[in-house]
Amino acid sequence: MDSKSWRSQRLPSKPLTSRTIVADWAESLATFHEYYNKVKACLQENKYKPGFGQPRSVSCFGQETLVSLLIRMQAELQLLFQDIDGLEFLSTDNEQRFHRKLATHTRCLTQLNQLAFLLLVDQSPN
Repeated sequence: MDSKSWRSQRLPSKPLTSRTIVADWAESLATFHEYYNKVKACLQENKYKPGFGQPRSVSCFGQETLVSLLIRMQAELQLLFQDIDGLEFLSTDNEQRFHRKLATHTRCLTQLNQLAFLLLVDQSPN
């Protein structure tokens, strides 16, 4: 699933306060940072190992998949920075739009975190 389709998904119907939106976003971003560094380290660690990237099984992912994930993670961060830089908090409408964008980014970060987790588990030695 690409990030555009993630963005088109509807937000959960449960009422979200600005406090929970920001807290959820902060938690997702902290996890994202952790996984980003783990993916990057995994790529560095296995950069020169022969056979890395060669499927061990049908469900195994190669180095190209991790590189692709890293690029998607960098792109999501870039979008987040652009969205935050582009908002002004002069009205309630802007604040609500900011919270909607944070909730959208939270969902995207969470999905990238889940994908990173699955790929990193797959890369770990048996």
